[in-house]
Amino acid sequence: MEKKQLLTTVKLSAPLLAQVGTTTNRVDSVPIQAVYHHDRIAAEEAGNGNMDEQSDFLLSRMTNLPLSALLLLSLADYDVLAEQYSIMMDLIDDDAPTTLEAGYVHTLYEPIQAGSGELTQVTLRELTRGDQRSANNFSKQITERNAYLMARMCNVQVEDVYLMHARDTYFLESRFRLVVPAGRAPAQGGYGVDESAPQPVTS
Repeated sequence: MEKKQLLTTVKLSAPLLAQVGTTTNRVDSVPIQAVYHHDRIAAEEAGNGNMDEQSDFLLSRMTNLPLSALLLLSLADYDVLAEQYSIMMDLIDDDAPTTLEAGYVHTLYEPIQAGSGELTQVTLRELTRGDQRSANNFSKQITERNAYLMARMCNVQVEDVYLMHARDTYFLESRFRLVVPAGRAPAQGGYGVDESAPQPVTS
């Protein structure tokens, strides 16, 4: 099956009137813009545990539509935008193996200006129980704790993770339990992952 492509603009099937400040504009199409980890953190804060509000917040950031305008979208148009968000986050290093050896180099979808200069790649190491406990002490917020773990896994600063494209942070989160010491990854899948190893925080 041919993979669906990420669009740069989505034409709405039902145009809407969006108010920005005191100005009302007719919107026939919306741009698809990058979403970053700091947007995910802001979405969690804004949603306060409400997944619908978090989803709306992220789509608002992706399309540059005010939340009030997003609520006026037809369900058909909303579903198209939600699909675009999913495509944006899923098109990540498709050829990467499921289990990664420590030292695996991940090329960032977008370079970032880190504290040490431009960063285009990160080298992964396996996480430890100590990393997980430190993350739990770092913040009560899920996306903040995961940012801390990503920073430890990639040997960068937490502030650098905030700047990463959400495509990269979703990828890194999905590998929390799957980076193993060098020489321990099998040639063909089937590695038994330690169930006590750090994993993405979901609640």
